[in-house]
Amino acid sequence: MKPVTITLTALLSIVFFSCKQEEKKQALFQLMENTGIQFVNAVEDQELNNSFLFRNFYNGGGVGIGDINNDGWADV
Repeated sequence: MKPVTITLTALLSIVFFSCKQEEKKQALFQLMENTGIQFVNAVEDQELNNSFLFRNFYNGGGVGIGDINNDGWADV
């Protein structure tokens, strides 16, 4: 066999055997509606506090929910 044929066969074999369908993973979070929690992230740019001077100006303005005390209820 020619070296080109061997190289092409090896390359096609690698591509063929490396292709596989990934298993679908279960979602980490679930959407909860009508929880009674209302949150508004009203961030206003000011002269000294703005997104141009501080790169992470808008980060961290969220609500974390999880079962901290293992009672089966979501804690805020």
